[in-house]
Amino acid sequence: MIAPTEEPKFEDTTPEPKEKDTPQPATRTVPTLASYTNLQKLKIDGFLKQQSVIVLINAGSTNNFISSKVVACLILEKEDYNGFKVKIANSQILKCNQKCPRVKLILEELDVVADLFLLPLDGLDIVLGIDWLSTIEDVFWNFSKLTIKFFNKEKQVVLRGSQATTNTTQHLERVPKEESCGFSIRIHKFQEMKPKEIERTLPHSLMKF
Repeated sequence: MIAPTEEPKFEDTTPEPKEKDTPQPATRTVPTLASYTNLQKLKIDGFLKQQSVIVLINAGSTNNFISSKVVACLILEKEDYNGFKVKIANSQILKCNQKCPRVKLILEELDVVADLFLLPLDGLDIVLGIDWLSTIEDVFWNFSKLTIKFFNKEKQVVLRGSQATTNTTQHLERVPKEESCGFSIRIHKFQEMKPKEIERTLPHSLMKF
């Protein structure tokens, strides 16, 4: 007499369908005072409310900044801003959430009006970056003579400065908003599966979130 045998049971290894993630807008790390040589920075003496200030014109800076100490000392108007985070040289992350609107400063014979974001700058008072440089047409930057030439109201302006040293610059880098990117691994139990079968099944168990 032949006794009936039970068919071997295997656990279902079919991966569960992935839920569709809602697409999120991509954020990038935007360099401000990072990854640029000192030749792209020019230090100039300026005046703010008749007080002497050190101004750094930086072609590698995305935004304009002002020292928090200068703002407090000169009692400048400031307002809250839904801003961004900035990483400085010691890897400390600072939140830039205030700005001084339409600050008027003088660079030699040039009157400058710009919005400046507050940061605890070290060794300088103001940074003028792309936000300001983009308002000027046809800028001629002479790195050997440390001059910047451009026309303002049909009059040629020449700003003369000194090369910025590492002591008067800071490594600032805008960091992206809080987002996470990684892989979650879903583990299943397998019974008597050969290595090749495992290799075919495992990639389906990796899900990016």
